Amino acid sequence: RSLSPRLEYLQIAGCPIGDAGAEAIAGATWPRMTPYTGDDYEQRGLFLAGCGIGDLGGRALARSTTIPRDIPYLFLGQSAVSPDAEAALKATFPGATISF
Repeated sequence: RSLSPRLEYLQIAGCPIGDAGAEAIAGATWPRMTPYTGDDYEQRGLFLAGCGIGDLGGRALARSTTIPRDIPYLFLGQSAVSPDAEAALKATFPGATISF
């Protein structure tokens, strides 16, 4: 959490953070992950593939009030989230490219 205000992207693919880690990420502040006007650097976001995130973690990310709604990328490849949690994530982050 102490580094989150300075990061433009967080890539921890393959790190077994699980649902508890997803909840911690959901509670951190990520102000630099939003696109900037005139910014051509598109790779901003959370890259959490293969981190053991399940339905609880997916729902925690969807409920986050600190992850920018216009985050460009949310990559959750190999995550075991339910169709309901997937729909909640897509509703929360409508402009994001979300991969499962």
